[in-house]
Amino acid sequence: MAGDEAAAPPAAQAAAPPRTPLITCTKHVSQTPQYLYMCTNNTSTFKNESIFKSSDGSLLYRLQNNNGIFRENKVLTDAQGNVVLTAKKFPLSLAKWTICSPSGTVLAKTRTISGMAKYAVEVDVPSARIKPTFTVSPDLSNSQVLMWQNNGKGKEDTTMCTATYGANVALGLVSAAVQDWTYHIVVEPGADAALACCFLIIFTDLLEWNALGGAFGMN
Repeated sequence: MAGDEAAAPPAAQAAAPPRTPLITCTKHVSQTPQYLYMCTNNTSTFKNESIFKSSDGSLLYRLQNNNGIFRENKVLTDAQGNVVLTAKKFPLSLAKWTICSPSGTVLAKTRTISGMAKYAVEVDVPSARIKPTFTVSPDLSNSQVLMWQNNGKGKEDTTMCTATYGANVALGLVSAAVQDWTYHIVVEPGADAALACCFLIIFTDLLEWNALGGAFGMN
């Protein structure tokens, strides 16, 4: 009978392209999102700790920042005190860091982005085909730091981590005088959480340096 025909099913939607897997350098990878909170513990004039906790308040990482023009370095340890990553800064640079495994293997190198030297960081992973492998950049309109993996021309980038500014952070600039700041962090599934934490502090150091430079006419 006319009008009684069953309606044709809607056309099947094209499947979304698969997400390009994130490159990792440690075993600190989860296949579900990780929600972290970071705060700062100032232990002395030339040393502080960035403390990363999980959503339930348990300690995940400590990142010790040792300051000094010719001896600046960082050490990331897990909750048991085991060294996960170390980083050493090229003297007098803005953001040239070499990130290594505990055995000394070079895992990544960071630098500022040409034209954005005061605000953003690029990361090269030696084993990766694409250079720069990662980008760390502020999203001022949303008061966030964004990290993503560059997958090459014509391919969508893969989000690695998003960190939302917390205390003592205004317009994307950390309060350099107070040296006490917080972030609310989301690490994406498949991302290297230890690496993301290290990138975040290197980026924060860059902002702090430029905040001090602006305050004292150094920039």
